[in-house]
Formats: sequence, structure tokens, C-alpha cells
Amino acid sequence: MKHRLGAMLVVCAVSSSLVEAGELRLKTRSIDTVSELSKSGTAFAAGSIGRRMTGARSHWLIEVQENLGEVLEELRRRGAAVLSQVPENGYVVSAAEGFDWSGLTIGYRAWIAPEDKVSPLVNEQALVAAALVGEAEAATPSRLLVIARFHKDVESWQTDGILDAEGVRSLANASLQSVDRLLELSVEEIARLRLWDELEYIFPAPEAMKAGEVFLVCDGVHTGEVEVSMLAAVYGEGWDGAGRGSASLTYSFGALAPGVDAELVKSEARRAFDEWSRAVAVSFRETTSRSTVRNIDILFATGDHGDPFPFASGSAALGHSFYPAPPNPEPIAGDVHINSAYSWSVGGTWDIYSVLLHEMGHSLGIGHTDAPNAVMYPYYQKATVLQSDDVASIRQLYAEAGGTTMPATPTAPVLSLTIASPLQGAKTTSDTMNFSGALANATAGVSVDYWNETAGVSSSCLVNTTRTTWSCASVPLNAGANTIAIRATMNGASVIVRRVVTREAWEDVKISVTSPAGGSTSTTGSAISILGNAQHATGIASVTWIVNGQGGQATLSAPNAATTNYSFVAPLVMGTNSIQLRATARNGQTASAVANVERKTAVTTPPAEPTTDRTAPTMTVQAPIGTFIFTSSARMTFRGLATDNIGVTRVSWRNSAGAQAGEAITTRTATGVQWSFDVNLLTGYNAIEIKAFDAAGNASGYTATVRRY
Repeated sequence: MKHRLGAMLVVCAVSSSLVEAGELRLKTRSIDTVSELSKSGTAFAAGSIGRRMTGARSHWLIEVQENLGEVLEELRRRGAAVLSQVPENGYVVSAAEGFDWSGLTIGYRAWIAPEDKVSPLVNEQALVAAALVGEAEAATPSRLLVIARFHKDVESWQTDGILDAEGVRSLANASLQSVDRLLELSVEEIARLRLWDELEYIFPAPEAMKAGEVFLVCDGVHTGEVEVSMLAAVYGEGWDGAGRGSASLTYSFGALAPGVDAELVKSEARRAFDEWSRAVAVSFRETTSRSTVRNIDILFATGDHGDPFPFASGSAALGHSFYPAPPNPEPIAGDVHINSAYSWSVGGTWDIYSVLLHEMGHSLGIGHTDAPNAVMYPYYQKATVLQSDDVASIRQLYAEAGGTTMPATPTAPVLSLTIASPLQGAKTTSDTMNFSGALANATAGVSVDYWNETAGVSSSCLVNTTRTTWSCASVPLNAGANTIAIRATMNGASVIVRRVVTREAWEDVKISVTSPAGGSTSTTGSAISILGNAQHATGIASVTWIVNGQGGQATLSAPNAATTNYSFVAPLVMGTNSIQLRATARNGQTASAVANVERKTAVTTPPAEPTTDRTAPTMTVQAPIGTFIFTSSARMTFRGLATDNIGVTRVSWRNSAGAQAGEAITTRTATGVQWSFDVNLLTGYNAIEIKAFDAAGNASGYTATVRRY
């Protein structure tokens, strides 16, 4: 699972393999491919392609009859992109116009029908809305909150272009994946949007998402190299085989979450297993044998951990799980692997129970539902119990648990403590540090204290009146690494979470100038770009500059980081310009540097025969790339290089929007004239024209269109 704070993102990866052919199971319907092919008489089923943002590629739903691995490899070799799977053995494929399908064992091939791109739950909502609004009020139709998911090979600017063409504006939510857009649409707008070839699926969105609430996000159910499409209804046979029977499984534990009491992790896992057992006739028994069949092994790990999906350093993936056997082989079938690089806790941001509850649904054989309040919805929040849609989904695989209703009382939650600040491995030059975090499931009488195990000092901490947060002020630190244990105690039981932080020795701020190289240069331009970097353990708060009575703050690539690049443009007068720079660290320390630039009078050497020179300058645009650019920014920097056989004299620019024009800042180099300028962008289309001139009056031009949305 993938998870981000601020835009919390959870990714679950579930592996599987193919089963028998003849049927493609979509959420809207099941396609009998044999029947469809007999109607058309060819491998290309009836249908028509929808609207396209670009005519270069289109999206197909195909069924592979045999030699699966060879067919997928050959598709990729011919330039197609295999995007997702549709059980039983179908795939969504993006292929170029005129793609060669010959010689491939593909039994069914068709463009995805518009009616298959809309969730049945959206259609139900539309019917309810139509009934409430009535035909008489068609001028002000009810609007539905939905997520529109586009195929993975569709660029963001293409997605935005489609929405713009339909007159639709997306709503902001930090949880959204790049392929998804949060929209509020009328029934008519949904009907139009589904006609676009680039659209994969439209499904209901939680109302809380419109309010900006943060959700955990499951990035997809994976089958080997690709994920299962949101178009698909994902139901295998489960652990009980064909029909709705019962199953008895075991579970085991490998390495568990660091920094969390092992028994607490196991307790949360048992609580998640119990919740699924309340819904269906599946029982779970703990074992110490991790490699037996019909066993779900729970492992917290980083890096390569024994399956094809390593948790790489810096990976955003929180974990993955595996479908039952069959289709997956033993002993990995059903296993759950969690990325231990994250700060797991009970009831906190990285909630063990919620993530395990979701992953266990995949381990039992179900995929993602379209119901926004469900545990198995792709975007979900912290959970306590399964919802009705989760129960309905799992009961398509297994019999009900000893009756027709679920017990009313779930397992009681357990006290948990999480540390929000500082992060693991934090560093400071101070001799104290403040600690703070959250409590979950705390009742009256709960207390929190700290113990610096390195320094041998302890004290009590503050708990707020609602017993949801705690803070420990000015925890003393020894020089070097310190292990701080934070303990919450309630009703005689305790939970302890540890952080290792480091008190560093005081060090100097470092600042250097990387351009101009060596800190000095000469130019004929009226201004120059200065680049460099600054460093300090506490972080760089600012870099300021001053020259000839003018000054300002440089732009930092990583404000408050221990290492940051800086940049700014300094105006120049004729002669020597001494540009003074100062870097200020977050602890108040400073360091200085100087960049010396001599501005010279431009001297143009005329050609031997200026009247005969007809060679226009050559111009290269280094940024931005492309001649048609989408952006939401109000300002953009253009830069590049101009060369000429007799010398470039100037570079000018103009923007058709707002009647803007000017001369670019130029700096002569060994290879030509480096130029740059900033242009203000108006909303809509901006035609940017750039021209380079030489001494003979020859000019070359470049035009780019910038669409600001």
C-alpha cells in the first residue's frame, strides 16, 4: 500500500494469475466472448471508438486465448502498452492507430463500450436524482460527486484538455492519484464524458472528499506485472473452491513493525481476522509454521523480502498481499507484506488495523468495490468494522457466518500511542528537543511519560483534556544518538514507542557559488543569473544578496532543508559588480560569499562582407520543452542558446496575451549567447514568440503556445 501525509496515499498490490477463457467479468456486465465473436464473425467485436484527445492511440479490451506470456511480450514489442487486466483473461491495451494485430492469439478485441465505463452505483444515483428532480426541472439537474479515472498512459494535460472541452472543472483533494479527477457532474455530463476513449471508469466519490478530507488510497489490485482494471468485477473462487462454502485457514507472523510492541501488532491482526470471520464462514488459527499451505503469513519488511515486489528505499508502497490458492501458488498465496519503513501505530496515521483489514480482503479473494463508505473502496479512511458492501462482496465467495446477520459488537480497540514529532533519526544542535503525538482509545486516567534511555533521565508529559494528544517539552539530550522511550499507561497496561534522535556538534554554515564558475565572470548583459548551494545541519532559512545598493532574497530549491540550491537574477552596472551573498541557518548562524561580475560594453565585430551574410542565427530552447504547453502557473521562465556565424546581437520576445514584449537577458559563452526571460501568463492561450538577431540583421524565430488553466 502507498501512503502520503498531507496527501496520504496507500498502495495495495495483490498478485494473481489467469483462469479459463470465454468470459470477461466487468462490473456492468459479463461479456460472453464466444457469443460476441460469433455475432461479428471476426476477432474484432462490434463497436465504435469514442472521442479522442489525440488520434495517435486508442484503448482496446482484448481476450488472450493461449500463449499468454508470449502474446503480452509481442504486444509490447510491437509498441502496445498493456495497462490493466480484466478477469478472466482479458487486458486493456493501448495501441497506435493502424496497429498490426496479425498473428496474435487474441480471440476477442473491441473498443470499450461507453456504458461499461460508468459504475452501476453511479447509474443508481442518477436514477434517484432524476426521480427527485423530475423532468420539469431539467434546466437545473441534480449533480453527482464522482471520481473519473483515466487510463494510465493518458498525460495530465490530455486529461485536463478533455475536461476543458466538456466545460467541467475538477475539484481539489490532496489524496487523489494522478489518474483520477474529483468531479461534480450532471447526468448529461456523465453521458458525454463516458464517450472519450481516454476515460477508463467513473465511480462514486465520498462526500467528505469534496470537503478536503484526507483518505488512504489503494493504488490497485495487481496481477503480476499489471493491475486489475477498475472496470472489472474481481471475484475468484476463494479458499473454499467453487460455490459459497467455508474455509479454515491459519496465520503466522514474521518480523513485525519496528517501534511497536509485538503483542499489540498481533492483537490488531487478530482483530482484523475476527472482523472478516464475523461476516463469513472463514476461521483463522495462529501457527508458528510460516510456510504451510492455506496459511496467511504477515511480514513487516523493507527491500528485497522474498517475493517479486521488493520495497525499494524511498518507496511510497506501504505493502501488498496475494490472492488465495488457486490462482496463486503456495506457500505465498494469501500472504500480507507491509513496508516497515513507515511509522506504524494503532489508531494513528499509519493505522495497522485499517491497513490489515483492507489487505486481508484481498487475501481472501475480493477486489475493490465502488461503494465510498466500504473498507474495500480504493480510497478509504481509518476503519472499525466492515460495511454492508464489504459483507456483500465477501459473501459472493463464502457462506455466511453461522446465520444471516453479523454480531453487533466488534472486538474492543486497544490503547495506542504515536509520535508525530520529531521524526525517526531527527537531528539538532540544541541540548533539548520537544516531543508530541497522538493517543487513540484512551480513557480517563491515562498518563504519558518519557525516558531518555541514553541520558538516564525521565519526566511526565502533558495529555490534553480529550485524551487524544500528548506533548513532552524540553526532553534533555546527550551529545550523539539518544534513544527516547515515550510510554502511555492506562488501567495498569502500558504501550511504549521509541525514537532515536541525534544531538550534533555546532558547525559552520556553508555557502558556495556554482555559476558563474569560480565566483567571477564577465558579460555584456544588464543582468546575470547567480546559482549556488548552502548547507547547515539545522537547515537553511534564507539566502540574501545585495549589489550596487539593490538586493533581495534568493529562491531556495528546498527551504529549511539541510542542503538547498539557490538562484536569483542580479542587475549589473557598467564595470565591476561585487555581489554580496549571505546564507542564514535556522539556528541563526550565517555565512557569506562573493560573486564578482564585470559588465563590459558590447563590441560587435562586423563581418568581412556584412552585406553578403544571409545566415540567420540558430536558436535552441532549453526550457520549457515543447511547442504546446499546459500549466496552472501565472509566470514562466524561458531560456536557451543562440549562435551565429558573425555573432548574435540580441534576443527579443513577445506574448500575444496582454501585449507583453521585451529583451531577453543575455550572457556570452564560448558556445554562443545564453538567453533567458520571465513572462507573465494570462488565463487561456498565450502565444510566445522569440527572435534572435545577428549583426547583419538576420533573424530566426521560435513560437510556443502556453495554455494556462
